[in-house]
Amino acid sequence: MRCCVLACWQVPSRTRSGLDWTGLDWAEAEVLKLASLQEQLQERRDKLRPTETVVRQGPAHFVVDTEPDLKVARVLDLNVFVGSQDAAADIDTLQRHGITHILNTQLSDVLPQAFAFIRTADRVLVHCNAGVSRSVSVALAYCIVEKGVALSAAFEDLKAKRPAVRPNAGFWQQLTVLEQQRLQSAQDPGQTR
Repeated sequence: MRCCVLACWQVPSRTRSGLDWTGLDWAEAEVLKLASLQEQLQERRDKLRPTETVVRQGPAHFVVDTEPDLKVARVLDLNVFVGSQDAAADIDTLQRHGITHILNTQLSDVLPQAFAFIRTADRVLVHCNAGVSRSVSVALAYCIVEKGVALSAAFEDLKAKRPAVRPNAGFWQQLTVLEQQRLQSAQDPGQTR
């Protein structure tokens, strides 16, 4: 089975001889590796230049990037962090928070693979474009399904650390369904996740 994760990779540790790239195939995910993490990050930075306008198409509105968003929020006291693509592309931010792995994924279809990746990783930054909706939803889903934390408790904790978090209505609905399924399976021990 092939993982649908858009991007997940290990942040190399610095050693005397440079960067250490070891153990790069977690959760059957495709791992992105260029000659060095710096080259990969520079390539992403070149593609992620700030935009000047909001794109409005139908009911969808995209977040305006006016400056890099390097804020990272830890989810509860777990090894999971949420941030934007800017934080994911900034090695200093990653190292300051001790982040060793990066995950960027869609929500519903790949949650089991995303959860497996998080379980096998050390400290994971889950990111999306703005670190506001999709990445937050993946992190909240992990709290609900894997850790048994109530959606409201996980959301309030994360909102206190990263006030911009705001899962869209569709993601929020999926999260409430996940929580209902978890509560139902807790009441019926014969049922699995």
